[in-house]
Amino acid sequence: MLELMARGGMRVDEVLNLTSADIRERTLAIKNPKSGRVGEVVYVL
Repeated sequence: MLELMARGGMRVDEVLNLTSADIRERTLAIKNPKSGRVGEVVYVL
């Protein structure tokens, strides 16, 4: 969790709300991010 937050710039709530359906190869789909957008994609290497 800490690595996702540090490397992906994710917040605690965003990491805790991830489900297995949100994970695709090297990307994570975030629903209802704190930025106010409808959704965001985080690239994880």
